[in-house]
Amino acid sequence: MARKYSKKAAAKVGRAMKKRKAGTLRSGRSGRKVKSRTQAIAIGLVADEEFADQCAMRGLSVETALASPLEIIGAWPMGGVTGSA
Repeated sequence: MARKYSKKAAAKVGRAMKKRKAGTLRSGRSGRKVKSRTQAIAIGLVADEEFADQCAMRGLSVETALASPLEIIGAWPMGGVTGSA
């Protein structure tokens, strides 16, 4: 089975998850402590420029790209969101 994300992206997500577990991961703008697992994954993926560039190319935010599986159609990140929700 093919990888969904690069090894570099997986490493950055792993670091973000460790920081979240330790309670030291903070969101960018507000500086609040991150408690959500999906928010930690989004922070790790945004840290990876390749994933962020893919989102920008398709006009999506990372939150949209990580939307719930019920809203997903296609074959791009987490099943592939095609644009408007």
